[in-house]
Amino acid sequence: MLLHKSELSEVTLDLNSNQVKKSVGRNAKAIHCLNREYAALEALHQRELDFGLISRDEANQSLTLARQGTHDLSDIGIDLTVREYMEIITKLALTIDQINQAGYVHRDIKTGNVMIKKVNGRHEFANIIDFGMCLRINRRQTDPAAAGGTRVFAHMSQWNQDYAANPGQDWYSFAMVALTLLEDTPLSIEAKIKTTNDGLDLS
Repeated sequence: MLLHKSELSEVTLDLNSNQVKKSVGRNAKAIHCLNREYAALEALHQRELDFGLISRDEANQSLTLARQGTHDLSDIGIDLTVREYMEIITKLALTIDQINQAGYVHRDIKTGNVMIKKVNGRHEFANIIDFGMCLRINRRQTDPAAAGGTRVFAHMSQWNQDYAANPGQDWYSFAMVALTLLEDTPLSIEAKIKTTNDGLDLS
């Protein structure tokens, strides 16, 4: 089953094994994202942080991962209760902190990369996915396809190769995820940011 397809990657799900296969897309820089993701997941796994990595197939330029959750936050955000929202946001913050404490910056925290599972009828945090933008803390953003991010969620410093990866980038994205679930849509939040001088007034 096809889950996602872009110039950088193609992601499919095997329902029998409940495993996800992530292959490189047609963009010439796609292999750099896949290699970066593998390196980060392997390093995090060695620190006993599990984000689903099972294996790497160098010949076919792909990764096999255990499925993390069943939906992402962009699918079910409006259906969350206040309690579910608070629990998910708390666990997301703790997971980001674990990644940062291990020496990495995810750099692509967004609603589409926060996976959710349903347990006894309740939405719960499952995990964070997609480490293709991940860099070690203080690494310059000069690696191929490393400068950039997802509009609205990513801090502007991610597009500047003169900057290094910093945990603050993840916390900016975390704040945007939290706001997105409370305030309309990412684009409406972006519009509010652009029209205010002193940040957002959420009163």
